[in-house]
Amino acid sequence: MEAELFPNDEDSPEDITEIEAARADYKAGEYTTFHQYRIQRARKSKSTNLLATRA
Repeated sequence: MEAELFPNDEDSPEDITEIEAARADYKAGEYTTFHQYRIQRARKSKSTNLLATRA
């Protein structure tokens, strides 16, 4: 069963590239905190609802 859930524990070259890119972005300060994300989502939701009520 474990072999089916985890067929290959090694990361592919694409995975390694994505991980390295994410680490570089984080190190450069290019990330969003969960708190910032929630605020952005709330604003988008409000503006979407506002547009829907005007239509």
